[in-house]
Amino acid sequence: MPNDLRAWFPKLDSQNHRITSDETPRYNCVAWAANDSSRWWDHVPGYYWPDGLPRDESVDAYVGLFRRLGFELCDNPEHEPGFEKIAVYGKAGKFSHAARLLESGNWTSKLGTLEDIEHDDLDSLTEDLDNSYGQPLVFLRRAKAQP
Repeated sequence: MPNDLRAWFPKLDSQNHRITSDETPRYNCVAWAANDSSRWWDHVPGYYWPDGLPRDESVDAYVGLFRRLGFELCDNPEHEPGFEKIAVYGKAGKFSHAARLLESGNWTSKLGTLEDIEHDDLDSLTEDLDNSYGQPLVFLRRAKAQP
């Protein structure tokens, strides 16, 4: 497994994920979840952040970001025809990661400056380690754009 992703995410194995891009520092998981691979989105000054949203690391701030993009809260991460879904992870009360549901029912994530991966479930990025993403705490959905 390149970059020894298992050191960070012990639940990843050769059966439950696939690397889908090369490493790049150009964008992060938030941008990737928002379908933007052109810039890094972060509450930290110096990075892209939508105007009018609080620049803090709370889960609520990131949920607000996705709501600004037209997402609404939903009860579960299950695939729903006609909807895009995002899972927002948190740890110790702070935002830690965002993943986007693919049409296949698998998830896609950008792992910091590392690769994008397709993973079978949300649990594969969780662990009780200091360097893990914590747990998926909030699920959001929005209607897919009609062609």
